[in-house]
Amino acid sequence: MTLSEIGAFSATPFGKLDYVALLVDRLDEASAHYRETFQATVTPPQDYAQYGFSSVYVDLGYARLKLMQPLERPETIVNLAEDRARYGLHHVSYQVEHLVALRERLVDQGYRPYGANAVTDVAGGRTTFLRPPDAIMPLMRLFEPH
Repeated sequence: MTLSEIGAFSATPFGKLDYVALLVDRLDEASAHYRETFQATVTPPQDYAQYGFSSVYVDLGYARLKLMQPLERPETIVNLAEDRARYGLHHVSYQVEHLVALRERLVDQGYRPYGANAVTDVAGGRTTFLRPPDAIMPLMRLFEPH
């Protein structure tokens, strides 16, 4: 059975790109850079102390970035200090349908649950993080909106 046969995707074979998350050292400076250089819309910063980061969304008009500045809590679910540099690509987020079925299928194909090893309720929907097999891709976030 293919992933598209389980009905877990919309529009493309892997759902819709939601955003690309980047780690930055100085969130305020990175936000100003995107606002001034790219004339992008940047949201106000949000603190997620329980997950160990502060973040903003950058709307480039054709794609969104999530800029994340790590806090000093390495034991959190995102564990930014575990295997990531202080800046660079952290994860890619996809909006999907049928999150649980898709997650199970990907785990069967060798993807490894990351963090709490579960589907978590978040504002606006449910989410899970998966590590691709053999580190061939960055950490993946799947998000199913309500």
